[in-house]
Amino acid sequence: MKKQITLATVLDVRKKLESLPRIDNAHRNVTTREALQVLKKQITELRNKGYTFVQIAEELSRNGIEVKESTLRLYRKGGKLQRQPVSEPHRAPPVAGSRPTEAEEPKPRPSVGARSGQFEQLGLGHR
Repeated sequence: MKKQITLATVLDVRKKLESLPRIDNAHRNVTTREALQVLKKQITELRNKGYTFVQIAEELSRNGIEVKESTLRLYRKGGKLQRQPVSEPHRAPPVAGSRPTEAEEPKPRPSVGARSGQFEQLGLGHR
């Protein structure tokens, strides 16, 4: 049975929530990406003054924002490191004269209807 909540309780909680103080977000933790977004204008200005990404990364690290030069380059382009999927040409070719074993050959999956009977057999009903 669900717990009953009275309207009086809801109204009381609403008053308490409304009276909570504002939280100072200046002390919340941010990601490197967020930090670099906030500092984007200053980083661009330093680049225009002739600073290298290495020099900017060193300055940021000295001041508490640990970041690598490669990260600055990446975020300047608006990118984010992502793993590239391995394409077929990069996979190792099969050894000549070998055939996949039965364990390596993909087995066809049973249809959804065929699988759903498993739950009835276990007494779990239809999922």
